[in-house]
Amino acid sequence: MLQESQSDSNSLREREGDVKSHEVGEREMDAYTINRQLDSLYKDLEAACNNDEETVCTLFGADSRQEIIRLITEEIDGLEKELKELGDACDDDGMDYDALCRVQGLSRYA
Repeated sequence: MLQESQSDSNSLREREGDVKSHEVGEREMDAYTINRQLDSLYKDLEAACNNDEETVCTLFGADSRQEIIRLITEEIDGLEKELKELGDACDDDGMDYDALCRVQGLSRYA
């Protein structure tokens, strides 16, 4: 009985820790994730622009080359807008400047 309650309390702590780390990770990774998605979309856009109609339709499963170019461009615009809003909302770049100065032997506020 005692072992079960300890197990339950440990799993609860683990889940709480997962939620907290996920929330922190989400804030730190948003710009990174958006940039990775943008990189991928720019590669897709390049492929769509540089290949013929048949190849693009086969590659992307679209009805026309123009349609896929339009969809990719809209997605890029949306992600760039989201990235700009994220940057405007948070000026903190995530760097621990106190630790950086400590490691380098510098005073943070000198």
